[in-house]
Amino acid sequence: MITFKTDAPAQDRDVLIESIHNICITEYENDSIKDAILAKYLNLDITLVTIIGYRDDHPVCMAIIEKSTASYGNFICHALREDDIDAIEALTDAATQHPLCSGSFMELIQYYPNNPFRKIFLEKNIQELPRQRLVRYLDTPVSYPRWRSDISFRPVDSDVFDIVGEISAAGHKQSQDYPGYADLENPKNRTDLEAAVFGELYGPVLRPATLLLLVSGKPVGYICYVGIACWGEPQIPWIFDISVHPDYHGQGYGKHLLRYTLAVLQDMKYPMVGLSVTSTNTTAMNLYKDLNFLEVEHFSEFRL
Repeated sequence: MITFKTDAPAQDRDVLIESIHNICITEYENDSIKDAILAKYLNLDITLVTIIGYRDDHPVCMAIIEKSTASYGNFICHALREDDIDAIEALTDAATQHPLCSGSFMELIQYYPNNPFRKIFLEKNIQELPRQRLVRYLDTPVSYPRWRSDISFRPVDSDVFDIVGEISAAGHKQSQDYPGYADLENPKNRTDLEAAVFGELYGPVLRPATLLLLVSGKPVGYICYVGIACWGEPQIPWIFDISVHPDYHGQGYGKHLLRYTLAVLQDMKYPMVGLSVTSTNTTAMNLYKDLNFLEVEHFSEFRL
């Protein structure tokens, strides 16, 4: 039988973190993961809960639950043994039923190559949203799009957050890439999220490339980049959101906006740009691939 504690001794937590560290060394040749996980405990700006499971007073599994907004977060799930199905099932129940996860989209982070936790999540009929991370290396030149007299850009600041909210909420409603995600379900929630992002919820907003696209003076598209540490770089531009109002879909405005901002970031000497996208959003995937983004990681988010 597995029992759980949220106030477990640090040495028990460290046993499980060391196990993750050893897997990453063996499977991924990555020796930085231990420090990255331990650093979570030093970040007081996030909501963090650690659940440790015990069998006969010995730690056998752990979940670290992290929330960045009221409706989004992630959990690291790990068991000392990949074949310890009892521990994996018990930890899945403990993590997904924790009040912090209720009503949220949660990214599942696990370290065994065979993804045992994902298999249990799916067996329990927890709704999965398959996602992908893509990278665009900027050592391959990006040219500015051909100038058009009807298109202009303006910086994003607090006086247009409501416009961003309207464009983004409408765009995501049309694409259905995040069904049920509260922060995107209406313009008000999306506007509130924009204010949080500009408050550096995920990192500094890269303002030279965070823009509204206007057609004949009317705002119809939006893109926002934040700077995050990723893929061995201290800071890379990450596309937090790109949206075009559905009334203007199919006219090339999203491609124009993305190409323009990639050229801006290339001029700023960034080495690469990253993003995450829902795997079933074929329109977005085709746009990114057309501009030479490469698939680098697949992961899952689950709606709880």
